[in-house]
Amino acid sequence: MNISKSLLLCSLICTSAILAEGEELVNVQAVNPEIKVDLYFASTNNFFKCSVYGEETPAYLTEAAAEALSDVQEELQEQGLRLVVRDAYRSAQIHEDMWKNCEDEELMVNPEQDCCTHTCGIAVDVTIEKMDGTCVAQPSEYFEEPCDCAFEDEEVKANYELLKSTMEKHGFASLSNEPWFHFEFKTKEKAQSLTVSFAELAQQ
Repeated sequence: MNISKSLLLCSLICTSAILAEGEELVNVQAVNPEIKVDLYFASTNNFFKCSVYGEETPAYLTEAAAEALSDVQEELQEQGLRLVVRDAYRSAQIHEDMWKNCEDEELMVNPEQDCCTHTCGIAVDVTIEKMDGTCVAQPSEYFEEPCDCAFEDEEVKANYELLKSTMEKHGFASLSNEPWFHFEFKTKEKAQSLTVSFAELAQQ
């Protein structure tokens, strides 16, 4: 079975994990429609060469993370900028299937060794652009390694520092072992990997 068929089947049969009391996964754009969603793995323009999540799949995060991301958007919007979400929640089953078809630790977390925070609903990959859709200078294209001199460009550095500082101000952390566009919402409780499928979330 190829990856696209396998992942589609998985999305239909997965059952929900129990979330923390008072917590749920929510559609990011339902919280703030000004946030742009362009999920890398929902398109066919990724290293799997197929739509892993399914085209038009929304971006989901825990309610607390989505509300915090909305606060980031509101602040950036005052400067004529908006967030572009390139990845958010995916179920543990989808991540495991992705790993089986990739097995490259430079691209993905090995689920047998560690928990991928995208499966917890607290991780989000974001870039920024102008509100009219115009691109701004950034360290690299999404899922590409920045060149050694990327941050020597003053405009690139300023845009990245703005994104990073605004995300951190609203409760997200950037990690030294993760790409520049990856942020994780800080929680009091240890995050747990979830199995709720996109099909189930669409029925909420």
